[in-house]
Amino acid sequence: MPPGAAVYMSEKSAYVNTTLFLRWLEEAGFKATGICPFNSEAIPDHAYEISDQSVENPQAHNGAVSQSQSGAHKTLTQESAHILNQTHPNQYGDPNFEERLLQWYEDVDTDCSDKEDDVDESYAINSEHETDSEIEYSEEEESLDEGQAEETEEGKKYYYELAQQLVKPHLESRAKNEHISRKLRLSIYEILGTTPPEVPVVRVDRMEMKKKNCYICPYQKKRRTNFSCYGCQKPICLECSRKMCLNCVRNSSN
Repeated sequence: MPPGAAVYMSEKSAYVNTTLFLRWLEEAGFKATGICPFNSEAIPDHAYEISDQSVENPQAHNGAVSQSQSGAHKTLTQESAHILNQTHPNQYGDPNFEERLLQWYEDVDTDCSDKEDDVDESYAINSEHETDSEIEYSEEEESLDEGQAEETEEGKKYYYELAQQLVKPHLESRAKNEHISRKLRLSIYEILGTTPPEVPVVRVDRMEMKKKNCYICPYQKKRRTNFSCYGCQKPICLECSRKMCLNCVRNSSN
């Protein structure tokens, strides 16, 4: 098929779908720029060439389009344009018919290119807007995360101060308990942020005291000792004495 050749088709043809028809021409090795459908009733019978060749091989028809009617394939040739001009001058009588058809093909090709450019441009614009939207959304998401982090820190601080105020009276009373260990008492004072009071240490220098007989031991034993009672200051051995903590000693003295 030479360049600028016109191919006519019927609206009832199997290739009435424009996309499939253009794809068929491309597979056949031709470049199609557009389709100009005509009414099949306006095409006379002698404009067809009867052929028994299968339409599956488009190169066998020299690139022409075949139509299937009553089992036979009717091929429209390049002479159809001249025949149509002669037989239907009122409808197709135009000496510049082929030129106008070629110009129509070029216009269609230009329009398609413009439409494709518009589609590409609109796609690029939409993609750019989508990117901007993603950036704005990520910035808003980061600001929300920062705000939530600040609220979380403020909430933790508030609950910590509230719990400390509620527990403080109980800790103060427990720190005064004389039956808890010194380590636990120091931990409580550390939580309260106060300094523990100094406990006076009562020390008895044994070396300054001479050994004396324990005044509690029976006469047969009469153990000698350097210790003396804290209360009465009388000599007393370890077996006859009982250990007493400094807190009890201090409280008993008060």
